[in-house]
Order: sequence, then structure tokens, then C-alpha cells
Amino acid sequence: MRQGPARPAELAAAAATGDAAAAIDILVGRRVLLPALTPAPGSRRPLDHLAGLLGRIGTPAAGLWLDRIAAIKAGARDFAAAAGRPRDRLAILDRLHALLAAAGADRERDHGRMYVGRQPVYEDCARAGTVVLGGPFLKAAEPDLAPVLNLYRRVATAAAMLIADGQAQAFDRLVHDGAADAGGTVDLVRLLAATPSADLATAAVAVIEPVLRQAWDRLATDATVDEIALTPADIAHVGDAVERAVRHLLPHAPRPVTLGLDIASPDLMIAAASPAAIIRGDWRLVIGEVHPAVATAVQPVAMPFCPDPDRAADLAAGWALADAAGPARLGLADDGRHYQRSHIDWPEHPGFIDIALPGDAATGPRRRIRAAEVRVRRAADGTLRVQSRCGQDDDLGTLTRTALHRAMFTLASAVTGRHLAPRLVLGRLVVKRRSWRIRAGDPRPGGKPAEDADAFRAMRRWARDLGLPPAIFAKAPGEPKPVCILLDAPQGAEMLARLFDRDEPIDLAEMSPGPDDLWLDAGPEGRVTAEFRLSTRLRPAAPTKDPA
Repeated sequence: MRQGPARPAELAAAAATGDAAAAIDILVGRRVLLPALTPAPGSRRPLDHLAGLLGRIGTPAAGLWLDRIAAIKAGARDFAAAAGRPRDRLAILDRLHALLAAAGADRERDHGRMYVGRQPVYEDCARAGTVVLGGPFLKAAEPDLAPVLNLYRRVATAAAMLIADGQAQAFDRLVHDGAADAGGTVDLVRLLAATPSADLATAAVAVIEPVLRQAWDRLATDATVDEIALTPADIAHVGDAVERAVRHLLPHAPRPVTLGLDIASPDLMIAAASPAAIIRGDWRLVIGEVHPAVATAVQPVAMPFCPDPDRAADLAAGWALADAAGPARLGLADDGRHYQRSHIDWPEHPGFIDIALPGDAATGPRRRIRAAEVRVRRAADGTLRVQSRCGQDDDLGTLTRTALHRAMFTLASAVTGRHLAPRLVLGRLVVKRRSWRIRAGDPRPGGKPAEDADAFRAMRRWARDLGLPPAIFAKAPGEPKPVCILLDAPQGAEMLARLFDRDEPIDLAEMSPGPDDLWLDAGPEGRVTAEFRLSTRLRPAAPTKDPA
């Protein structure tokens, strides 16, 4: 890099010869321009990725960041080596947090914003143990889990159809307005501007959500019971209702081929008294949440816990490429500012190519194609396809799959009837925990139960009258996560009383697995459970008929 002052004549000469690199070099030397990085998320080795980019810049400021990265990596190694020494780990965490604060990194999680990578180490979930789910257990769980995952696929497919219809209408308007070229193709950026992903998702949710609610209401005729036992036909009934509603609106729409519709990633927990109870079949499986149309088991944040990350990445890429029109799948690039939730759910692999939008200067780990090189066309089957100048071809819904993920994130609670109070169970699978909504105008116990015995007793009476178990989760609007509350403890009752001070609805749910179903002995830390993050490719489902 050129150092020292540069004369205007020198800059003019560089510009006259078309030597853009020399002109930029001169401006950097004069500090008119400053080198900067806009890293995109998604790398399995983000610190190594950043260090490589900073090393090529070679400025004192880049050197400062290289020192910070080295210190963070050293702290992470020290943290791993301090396993079993909680005090040492806390001291190392304090050191790492100070490093991040000095670098201006924000570790806070806000509602509605992704939080992947906000912590320097995985201190909240890493344990010195390995749990393997054997074939017999998975075989026993599959009959109950498969109908629920297939319901998510059917809802996701319906949402993808509605999104594709919105894009098709915008495409037709652009063609009508003369925006198409001689071959009938439309500029990708122009079509994206006419179809914001948030608007597409909102329109899909507006159609599907009331249908889901009505379908579940027909199954739960008695909302006063603690538990409703479902059948596979009940689950199929909900999916049938969604498909009928969308087909009524779009009788001639082609079936979407959006990447991931046959993939689901459930987060599952086992409820059992002990490993011995699991072996003898005395267990239940509890759904934490299901991530449809994504393979979360190969997220970069999940890779440190994967026993064979390279094999998992290759397997997921194989799923993605199985129905591809070419050697790669396309997606909109993450620019580090407008984070595409969808992209982090696919691994860093040569089979994925990013389309970079105008103004995107991010440095991601994947190969990139400029959006200006991509056109949209209507295929013979009626679907919209994107094609680049270099010959890459893919489904438009696959490229813009963030719209689908927005819709499914919003619909997540409606898919499994979360508005219902009873626990929903299919065989040994807890589809939905028992829940309660305390509305703003409902009677609420108050006071300070941790200090006042009468207030504590009043809270316990209120909880018993409502049918609350001793261990619950409570969530207030605007909070990113629910909090665990033990109502038998005055401090737990105090936490709930503080939530009740807010003039807003509070959602409560039973803790499941409960305190008696924490099967994993963590030694000094007591009994715990484990959340298993799985990803699976679903087989085509056979039609299910209601019993006569």
C-alpha cells in the first residue's frame, strides 16, 4: 500500500489510464478512503475468516483487530481447558466479555432479532458428556413424530404457494408495464423491490392462521380438560383444512418446489425418570419447537456439538442438491446488516451460491454472483425461475426463501394449536404443553411474596385454583425468552408477581419435562435434561383417512 502524500496530478494520471486499483491506493494513502470490512454471518470458522481478511489489509487498525481476535481465541481455549473448574471459567468469561465490550460488540438479545453468535463461548449449553440416541429409540419415536412433522411440511407448502402467487402477480404486472426484455425475463432486483419478503409473509399468514385455529378448535371441543389425546387422523385433519383453503384460493397454482419443503428440524426433549426408564420404554418425547424447511443441525452454531460436522454438511448439501436444476443452489446473500435468517441454516459448502444485492459489500464465505447478472423467467410449468449469466438456474422461491421462513416463524404456535389450554399428546409425543393466558384484566395476585407470607400464600392459592403445576414458564410480551418459575419457592412467586405488575397479558406453560422427568445426572449440578436438535428429510406421506 502506498504511503505518504499523493499529488493531484498522480491521481489524475491513474484515473486517466483506467487504473482503478492505483487510484484507490492513492486515496487510501491520503486517508481519503479507509479500508473496512463488512463481514457476513454464516462461516463455520468466523474468527479465522476475519483474521485472513484483516491480514490482507495490513494497516495498524487491522493489526489491532488481529490482536483482539487472537485474545478471544486464546480465551476460548482457556475456557475449554478449565472444564470442571467453575470459578476459573467465570473469571475467563469476565475476561472475554471485557474484550468484546472494548471492541464494541453487543451481546444483548432483543426481541425479534437473531442472536446467533452473540456469546464468545457456548457456556450456556456445553457439557462434558455425549448422549447418543440409538436406533430402537428413534424407531419407537418415529410413528408419533412423523405426522406432526408432515403437518409442518403441508403448512410450509401452502405458505410457499401463497408466496409464489404473490411473486407471480408482481412478475405479470412488470411484464404488463414493459419491464420484460425480448425473452420475457425480468430483472431480479426490480422484482424483489416489488415483492418485499415481509409483505409476502404477512399475506400468507393472514390466509393460513385463521384456518389453523379453526381446525384445532374443531378437535378441542372440551377446552377444560388437562390433556387431549390426538390420533394421526386428527393431525391430518388440520393439514387437510389448510390445503383445502389454499387450493380454493389458488385452484390452478403449480406446486412449489422451494428448497427445504421436505426438510424439518425438531428440537426435542426426553421426559423420563432415569436412563433405565428410557431403556424400558417409560418415557415421553416433548417438542420444544419445530423449524420447518431448514436444516438447523448443520447451522454454524450447531457444528461444535456435531460428532462429524463434515459428514453432516455433505449430507445436508446432498439433500439440497437432490432436486436442483444445476450443480448449486442459490440464495440471497447475507450482508451483515439485513440478516437473512434462512442462510444460516445451510452449511458452508460449494453447493451453495449467494446472490449479492446492489450495495452489498459484505465478505461472506460463499461464492457470490451480482444480482445485476440475474433475470427471472416463467418456466413451462408456471413456476418462476432465476437464471444468471453464468448459467446458474434455480427456483425463485428458493432464492427468496426468507419470506417462507418469516411466515413459518409467525405461524409456529398456530401449527400445533398453541392457543388451546390443554396439553396435546400424540401417543408418547407431547405436541403442545398445557398452557394458560392471564389477560390484562384478569385477577392477579400481587404484593411481595418473597417478603410477605400472606402474599406468598395468596399466590399459592391462586395457582392451585388455576391448576398450575409447581414448575412453570412465564413470558411477557416483548421478552425474548420465557423465564422458569418455581411457585413453591417464595423467590419464584416473587418473580411471577413482578411480571403481573405489568398491565399486559402474561403467557404461562407447564414445565415439561418437569422436575421429576430430568433423566440426566449432571453430578454436582443435579439432574438435568438435554435438548436434541435433529434435522430430517421427510418421506412422502401416505394419505390418512378419518376412522369410520
